[in-house]
Amino acid sequence: MERAGFRREGVRRDAVWDGAAYGDDILMSILEDEWRKMKEEERKRDDLFE
Repeated sequence: MERAGFRREGVRRDAVWDGAAYGDDILMSILEDEWRKMKEEERKRDDLFE
């Protein structure tokens, strides 16, 4: 998710039970303006290779 532009905001330790063990719940987010900026940069890169 980090390669897609998301940022790790936190971890809820041992928050998830899968029936056999507890695991961490990692909280990720991306702001709309960060998403739009990333998409615009992708479009510019794509235009260079067309």
